[in-house]
Amino acid sequence: FLLAHRDEAEQELKRLAITDALTGLHNRHWLEERGTDHLSLAQRHKYPLTAMMVDIDHFKRVNDTHGHAIGDIVLRQLSTAWHNTLRKLDSVGRLGGEEFAILLPQTTLDDARMLGERLRLLTAGLDIPSASGPFRVTVSIGISVANPHDPEFSQILQRADMALYRAKQRGRNQAQND
Repeated sequence: FLLAHRDEAEQELKRLAITDALTGLHNRHWLEERGTDHLSLAQRHKYPLTAMMVDIDHFKRVNDTHGHAIGDIVLRQLSTAWHNTLRKLDSVGRLGGEEFAILLPQTTLDDARMLGERLRLLTAGLDIPSASGPFRVTVSIGISVANPHDPEFSQILQRADMALYRAKQRGRNQAQND
């Protein structure tokens, strides 16, 4: 009896260690480990691996205008919508705050661009409930494809982050690639 409870407790601790409590998505630690595994496989089997960085535009304004409870609703609603849009092979996780990463194994840059546009339009079309009535948010997206010489997954994320920064500089509510 005690061993069964201990095993259940250990499994729950493992789940909590890799899960973002607010959104239920995977966390940064899990994404980086999973990305490292996928990079190794992609390089060995010569298939594409793409990463996206997604940031909710003007999220501080959402929290300042509607309150943090509504900001939390935004994070959960978007997380669910994005998760439901991706393939089972793909992974989305929360890096922190309003920033997310999406891991896309066996996905070319062209396919990632199409997905980025689909996610951008999906996000912009969602009505977020609030006391003052529904409102909408947009996202900026950075996309990067692994190259055969990337020694670490973190480099792919870094390039996706730089592309995300360009999307924000160029007016937000768009996707850019490296």
